[in-house]
Amino acid sequence: MQNSSTIKTTTKVFSNGNSDAIRITKKLKEAMKLTAGDDVELTFNPATNKIEISKANNEPKVSPGFQKRFDRLYAENADLMERLKDL
Repeated sequence: MQNSSTIKTTTKVFSNGNSDAIRITKKLKEAMKLTAGDDVELTFNPATNKIEISKANNEPKVSPGFQKRFDRLYAENADLMERLKDL
């Protein structure tokens, strides 16, 4: 049974250069808040033969200690950062 917010669609696999691809419908793209060029993560579960598609998290991963030092350095040099932002 499908949840009322679940979107289920059928699409075909097609050739795209040396790879194969699938199309994502406009409705699904909008629901996932995707735009052309976004990275997505595909997870295949062989037990269920299903692929899960999720928007990739491309946020840089930094340690909390590094982030704290960076924030302090940036704040200490706010005037310089302001002058450099438009170069």
